[in-house]
Amino acid sequence: GSDISAIVEKAIAAFFDNDLLHAARLFMHSAKGSFGLCLTSSLDSHRQIVLAARGQTISVAFYPETGLVLYGSEQAAVKAAAGVPMKKAKSGTSTLVVPASANEALLSDAGSLEKVGADCEGQSSVSTMASTAKPTRPKSMKSGRLASVLNSGSARRLDLDDLGGELCLLDWGIGPPTVSEAAPHLIQPVMNEDLTVTLVQESKYPGRFYDRLLPIEG
Repeated sequence: GSDISAIVEKAIAAFFDNDLLHAARLFMHSAKGSFGLCLTSSLDSHRQIVLAARGQTISVAFYPETGLVLYGSEQAAVKAAAGVPMKKAKSGTSTLVVPASANEALLSDAGSLEKVGADCEGQSSVSTMASTAKPTRPKSMKSGRLASVLNSGSARRLDLDDLGGELCLLDWGIGPPTVSEAAPHLIQPVMNEDLTVTLVQESKYPGRFYDRLLPIEG
């Protein structure tokens, strides 16, 4: 009886007090072995995913001109949309976040991201779709060298630190990213403030976000 009550209380507290990033940190802290993970939940699937790397590579590619974000365990895979002419989706579906394994759908109709979003919606290969309203970010997050790089121009790739262990929260919801942690995190607005990237390192600090971005086209 008491054990069951304790489990129920813990489960309820975790449901209300924690979020996707915190849950991923708890898992990575207790897990043993090598991982390259993509995590989401039914509560937040409309606005965010968490990528985690430890002992296995995970890369994220940002395509500012088309509003496309690709992720995968192979660096070459996220380059699949490089140099492919595509129209940027209209406002309301301005950012499309897909695993690199879904690139065939993108490349089969390079003329429009809007059709890709319609074709892929509901399929398990596409993790998330953009929200229907443009996010509003704090003014302090809307300027600087990083914003000028990832708001326009050629695509760039971010490789998560798989040696020290790192988590990456991608959030395209309205307002600041939902992070329950009290400790400060590196939160960066990208893609014309349609998306934020929150990085959490398990051990060492791999360097500034801007310096870690590698050009993958042009």
